[in-house]
Amino acid sequence: MPDFYDAKIREQLQRIIASERFSAAHSQAELLAFVVDAALSGQNMTEDQIGTKLLPGFTPDDSSNIRVTARNLRKRLQEYYENEGKDDSFIISFPKPPTDKKTKLPPGKAYMPIFESNSRYPGERDFQIAQHLVSTGLPSQAAEAIKHIGPVWKHRPGEPYTKIIYVEALINLSYKFAGDNRTGCLTWALWNAEEAVRDLPDHWKSHAVLGIVRYLMGDIDGAVSALDRADELDKQSVENYGFVLSILISAGAAHEALPFAENLADKNPTSINAQFIYAATLLSIGKFDGAERVISHALQLDRNSPLPNIQLLTLYLKTGQTEKLEPQIHRCRQLFTEEDLQYFLSELNLLNPPNSNPL
Repeated sequence: MPDFYDAKIREQLQRIIASERFSAAHSQAELLAFVVDAALSGQNMTEDQIGTKLLPGFTPDDSSNIRVTARNLRKRLQEYYENEGKDDSFIISFPKPPTDKKTKLPPGKAYMPIFESNSRYPGERDFQIAQHLVSTGLPSQAAEAIKHIGPVWKHRPGEPYTKIIYVEALINLSYKFAGDNRTGCLTWALWNAEEAVRDLPDHWKSHAVLGIVRYLMGDIDGAVSALDRADELDKQSVENYGFVLSILISAGAAHEALPFAENLADKNPTSINAQFIYAATLLSIGKFDGAERVISHALQLDRNSPLPNIQLLTLYLKTGQTEKLEPQIHRCRQLFTEEDLQYFLSELNLLNPPNSNPL
């Protein structure tokens, strides 16, 4: 689940609790708030834990009271989303109990809420597409992401969460440009990042993207200030944020980034992006054997993923395996748009690979 969704989920929780349908259902609202907060904190709640927290003098014999409240809550949530909440941005629900009465959900599973974006929410489909395109880190995909941000703002003008994605897209897009065009792109990103901070002053990511843009514009003191504020708000999320790790690597601080990149990859073993960041860090500090293992793992996850394939090309270059460069370039040509491929090749100084024909 994308990192700023916790704030949107909390907003949705408050919207539900404040609704007329829940105004007289205090025990159900209390249960909902408790388990949502626990889930966002990474905890699974059992009946005993819920009862101890919500029911004074609770004993295991009182568990049926929790089950009745949960059953009524599940029904009331369904009614809410069929009526006044049908166009809300998020859907909060609970796993359906097994139809076979002899089967039970694992401990804590019954009270683990499910969070889903609502496809009926205006602009949500474009929002999801834009977010996915930005996550690829590719300049050409950034341009496509911006095309999808327009329809989101048509329905949700100036929404700050969309603004953060827009800033990330502009950061990716800026790598296509040089000179005044790059400056113009980053200036527009800076304005939007400052707006995001004004709209979401207590969210780490608005400060993080502001710090990244300031860094790219050469304002090191401003970048450190913004990133320090992001760190104060949510240190763990900042440490796991791929954009920040990329900045550390490009600033020559890859050794400092390494433990965070390794932790990110360990926690997300099936994430191509997490493996990409870890491999990029290892490549930057010359740990080529480790980088090769991480790249191989990423390619086992998806051999057609563009990013680990470009990293394999980087590995061949850095380790002097020139005989493998041209075949890997042709492999990358099958996976990248020509625009993105030319960008990466220029970054690697491989527009004319050694001992090969010019592309």
